[in-house]
Formats: sequence, C-alpha cells, structure tokens
Amino acid sequence: MKGSESINLALVGDHALNLYALASLLHSSTGLQVISICKDLRTLQQALESPAAGSSPDVVVLDVNFELRPAMQIIRAVRTAHPGVGLVVLGLTRDKEAILRLMQLGAHRYIPKNSDQNAAGEYHPRNAQFDADRHSMIPGPR
Repeated sequence: MKGSESINLALVGDHALNLYALASLLHSSTGLQVISICKDLRTLQQALESPAAGSSPDVVVLDVNFELRPAMQIIRAVRTAHPGVGLVVLGLTRDKEAILRLMQLGAHRYIPKNSDQNAAGEYHPRNAQFDADRHSMIPGPR
C-alpha cells in the first residue's frame, strides 16, 4: 500500500445496519474504499478467495459486539490463509485481557466503539503497521 493508493476494506459483523453505517462513514475518508460487507466467516472467505473486479481487501475490519469467540475464529482463519491482510477490531469491551488475546491471535488494532469521532485519524488504517510480527493496541480517547 503506497501513500496515494486506496486501501481496500472488507467489513465483517452480524449487524447489517451497523456495517452499512460504518461503510458510509468510511466512504467519506480519503484513501479508504469498502469493497466487501460480510456477515460471517464464510462470506469473508468468499470475499478473500474470489475478489470482485480483481480487488481484494487489504484490511479486514471486524465489528464485534459482546461475543468475542466469532471474532477470534475469524482472526485465526484470516491469519492462517491470508497473513498479509491487516486486521482491525471494533469492539465494546474495555477488558484488557480480552483485547490482548485478540492481538495475540493476530489483530493489528483494537478500536473501542465509543471512540470520539475526532480521534478517527489516529485509527486510520494508513497509520497502522500491518506487520504480523508487530502487534499494538490503540487505547481509547481519555
């Protein structure tokens, strides 16, 4: 991903309305393009294996509600089959141990859902180092 190239995103979550709202918000962000909206691991795998119009996701954004197990399953599957794809988790939890577990499984960023909209630049995928050997957690706004 070079500086002027668009970052292709796949959004994954079980609440369609939230995903479409997130896609709309991200659409207004320079350099980001939502190319897939997926409801589960199966539809994400289809997006990763059979990219539409030759575009495959550079980054997967997981919208996690209260249950972390499906997110962990998705992170493991993406890490195994597509190690070069970035993984960003949007979540409700502030449990540091749960967040650390997501990071240890291969997530590159954790973004609290209650983050201030003005802090969005801090979380922009272009600011992330998508490197499987380097995991970091961005704390929520204070």
